[in-house]
Amino acid sequence: MNLSMDWIYDASLQISFKDKTPLLLKECISLDCDWDYVHQNINENTIWLGNGSFIVEELSESDNVPTFNTINIISNTLKEHFDPRTGDVSTHMYCSLTSLSKTLGDHMDTADVFFCGAIGQTVFEINDRKYTVTPGDVLYIPRSVNHNPKPKGARVGFSIGLEHGRHDT
Repeated sequence: MNLSMDWIYDASLQISFKDKTPLLLKECISLDCDWDYVHQNINENTIWLGNGSFIVEELSESDNVPTFNTINIISNTLKEHFDPRTGDVSTHMYCSLTSLSKTLGDHMDTADVFFCGAIGQTVFEINDRKYTVTPGDVLYIPRSVNHNPKPKGARVGFSIGLEHGRHDT
C-alpha cells in the first residue's frame, strides 16, 4: 500500500495545530472502506446513539483489512508527529444510516481530533462555520473547541484523538 502522509507535514496544518484553529484538508487520504467493513466491526462495545447511528470504539485488527491498516498508520504517524501530552491516542468509527441519525451533538473533546471521511458526508458546525467532510478529507478539530457533527445521509468517518487529558482554559 502506498499511503502518502504529506498532509500531516503541511504548513497549514502545523499552523492550525499551533494556533488551535480548525482546518479542513480536502482529498488527502484514501480509505478503502465499505459497509461490509462497518458490519464486521459492530461488537458488544458498540455505542448505539439512536435513529441508526452508532460508534465503534474497538476496531477489529486484521492484516487483511486495508481500512484498519490505513487508520492505524495515520494514527501512529499523527502520534509521532504531534506527541499527545498523555501519550494516548483513541480511534473510533462513527456511523450514521440517515441524515436523521443522532450524533453526540454540540460538544468538545479533551483530545485534538482528526476526523477522516470514509463514506458519505458529515457537516461539522464549528465557531459559526460549516465544514463538509467527504471521503478522503481530514478535519482537524482542536481540543476544547465546540463542534456539532451532522450526517447528510448514510456516512462513515474515523476519529483519531490525540489525548491531552483536560480542556484548555
